[in-house]
Amino acid sequence: MKTTQLLVQIGELILISEDSTKDWIEVPVLRRDWLLCCFSLLAAFVVFSLRLPLQSVLESSPSLTLMYRACCFAIVLWLEMCEILLAFHYYRFSISRKVEIRFDNILTFYFTSIVLFSLLYFLLYSLSQQSFVYFNPPLALSSTTKSIDFWGSERMKLDFLLFSAFNSVNGSFYKIQPHSIWVSVLSYVQSLFTLILASLFVASYVNRHSN
Repeated sequence: MKTTQLLVQIGELILISEDSTKDWIEVPVLRRDWLLCCFSLLAAFVVFSLRLPLQSVLESSPSLTLMYRACCFAIVLWLEMCEILLAFHYYRFSISRKVEIRFDNILTFYFTSIVLFSLLYFLLYSLSQQSFVYFNPPLALSSTTKSIDFWGSERMKLDFLLFSAFNSVNGSFYKIQPHSIWVSVLSYVQSLFTLILASLFVASYVNRHSN
């Protein structure tokens, strides 16, 4: 209980210390969403950190490897849902209170979504390589992979980061193409989220300056 209270206090201190977010601490729904994001990020860090201690176990069991990757995918998906919820409430608060929209908050939402969606695409590829058309991947990844080449894995993550960045503006990346309904749905949600970010920013700006 004390640990939970300490984490809540740390999250609120971060909000107060940042000029771009210190007004959130006064709004219960924004404070709740922010703390939810903080706890979710902590949970994601813990789960991803288990990779090394469980390496030998995962290498000996393809089924456990798939379960671990599915768990990572679910956590990152939850993180992205938390970010979308926070962005929605932030803009609703800004429009209703005619609060100034800070451009650094816009960039934070945008670039965070690119990173989270890139992890979703990467983890989905690790679960099902048939979900993508991936030309010349730097790493042959499968559930039975006995060892992971670190640099090959990082180059693959970079490819999916670029794929995510292009998807955010409804573009296409020459090296990776969607090849399943799940990837198409994720791509659509990402493009829609970027469009909504831009639209709500304009609407908030107009609403504030017209009053």
